[in-house]
Parts: sequence; C-alpha cells; structure tokens
Amino acid sequence: RAAGEATTPAVIALDDQDAEAAFIADVCARAPGDVAVLYRTNAQSRAVERELLKAGVKYQLLHARGFFDRKEVRDTLAYLRLLAHPADDGAFERVANVPPRAVGPRSLERLRLQAAENGTSMRAAARSPSPNVPKRAATNLAAFCDALEALDALREATPRPAADAADAAAALGPAEGSMAWFLLRVLEQTGYEQFLKHESTDGADRWRNVRELANLAAPYAAEELVDFLDQLALVQDQDGLDADEAAAARVKLMTIHAAKGLEFDLVVVAGCEEGLLPHYYATADKEGAALAEAVDEERRLLYVAMTRARESLILTHARTRLTWGVARQMDASRFLDEIPRDLRRDLAVAAPPETPRRRFSKRRSSSSGMLQGF
Repeated sequence: RAAGEATTPAVIALDDQDAEAAFIADVCARAPGDVAVLYRTNAQSRAVERELLKAGVKYQLLHARGFFDRKEVRDTLAYLRLLAHPADDGAFERVANVPPRAVGPRSLERLRLQAAENGTSMRAAARSPSPNVPKRAATNLAAFCDALEALDALREATPRPAADAADAAAALGPAEGSMAWFLLRVLEQTGYEQFLKHESTDGADRWRNVRELANLAAPYAAEELVDFLDQLALVQDQDGLDADEAAAARVKLMTIHAAKGLEFDLVVVAGCEEGLLPHYYATADKEGAALAEAVDEERRLLYVAMTRARESLILTHARTRLTWGVARQMDASRFLDEIPRDLRRDLAVAAPPETPRRRFSKRRSSSSGMLQGF
C-alpha cells in the first residue's frame, strides 16, 4: 500500500496473554512508523513490556511507573523476600509498618540499633524488642513476627501441587501449594490485601498489579520461593530503558485514558475481551439505566482508542488469560461484534508449537510464526 494509506482494521484472536504479547512485540518490531499499544488497565502492560524487551524493541511507558517500580509490587516482593531471607533488613523496614502497625521511624531506628548491638537481623530483634521500643509498637511487631512465622510454617508444610493441579483448580483458584496460592496467603495473613483493597487510593488498580505479579509466579511452587525471587531479580535487571532512550522510542505503551488527544501511525488495542473492555469493575453491581450508561462509557473508551490510529489499527483478544496464576476462558468483547464485517479483517494467527510444561504451569513458547497470515 502507499505510504499514508489507511488499512482495514484487523481483529486478532490469540491463544492466551503470552501469545498476545508476543504477537504485539512482533508487530511493533516490524512496523515502520510510530506505534501505540493501548490497554484498559496498567497491569496489562507487563506481558507486553516483557516481550518487547525480549525482541529488543525500545519502548516508552507513558503516564505510569514501570511494573516493578509500582509501590504495591515492591511491597509484595519485600514480604516475599523477608520470608525467603529472614535477615533481609531492607525488606523488613519496608513492610514492618505496611499496613500501618504503629511502628514509626523512631521505633525502627531503635530496633535497628538493637539488632546491630546483638548481631542479629531486625526480624529477629522484633521478636523481643528492647524497652526503648514503645509498648504498642512492640506488641504489633510481635504479632507481625507471628504472622511471618505462620507463613514460614505453611510454606514448609505444603507439598508442591500435582502436575495437573492447575487444570483441576481452574474453577476454584490457584492450586494449593503453588506460588500464586502462597502469595495470596501472604497478602491475606499480613493484612496487606485488606489494606490495598479498602484503605489505599486506586485500590482496584493496585490489586490488579499484585494479581499480575501472581501470574508471573504461575510456573512455580511455594517451596520454590527463592527460585522465583531470583528469576524476578534477573528480569528487573533487564527491565526498561533510561529516560533519554525511552523518550526517543517509537513504541509507546499507555492506557486508553492516557491516549486521548494523541495520534499514531499504528495503534494496537490489547485485551478486547469481556471483563476488560467493558471492564468488570465499571459494570459490576449495576443494572438498568446505570448499567447501560456504564457500558456506553466503556464503548466510548474503545472508540477513543480506535480513533488514535492514523493508518493502521489492530484489535487483539485472548481466548484465555491468567488470573491469580489460573487460566480463565475469555469471551471476545461485545464491542467487536458492533464493527461491521465489511469494515474489519478477522485474521488467523498461527499458534506457536506446544512446549512441555514447567512444573504445573500452562505457559507456552512465544513469537515463532506469530505473524503467519497477517
């Protein structure tokens, strides 16, 4: 086609969120002009970021922190590090008062001095704080240590899931003994889940980011906590670009809300599925006129996303998507059916060959042959 000539929008169905991300990375690598990858929630960016990094495609994440820079992700990883490495004082200091436990800076400083004098970790010192630590803080620190020790015992006592546990648990949640299951127990027993959902700003968005972290844990068992953290450390070392490189990148990642008023040669709208577009939280507990209004607003969001494209538009949806490490069947967005058939191309994307499962996961290999037929 001639430069500047618009193409018919493409609707692409993919096997799962990993295949979707690999496809998007391939598209971005091949596209000659500027590209925007748009999504409904910030948590959706992680899989795309991972595949772009693997493909060597530079990108800029607009109006959002990098996934591992988000507070809720850093907090959750600090809890996991403290369980894997009880002497990690940095992790202890990050979460000792998150959620609030009346353990302020002065209490932490006194605990730090006590640990240094006794040659122990801060976690060990928190089990029996010195009289210099205020009584309320000392009581709460003891309860905090109780919760950590209970989680240590739970992880040690829970066997690894059977090879088919992910399939058997698909309707119930993460398989018992999986890393995603253990992460949920950590958030629950430390009070962080309650804090994040109900006492923090943007609780729903923050919870989705934690859920995405659980999806990264999907291939691991709870007993492999150290392996999981080591793998994440490698990923974080490779994560993102410096500010100048990011600003110059021709591929931009952002939510649909952040894209208003911008235009790009190619726009890829990811996650065009029921529950994402329209989003579950936007329509939940609504009926009648209120529900219709909410759906209309979600439809307008997709319209905003689609009209950011100057020349080419791709709408992707996954047949399954991980939720707390469990693959869930997804339905294509109702809004896709509203696009006339003569104004869209429904293209078959070749799935990569099936690879042997790692432990009990349903992860697949990526990218090879993903653009066949496109």
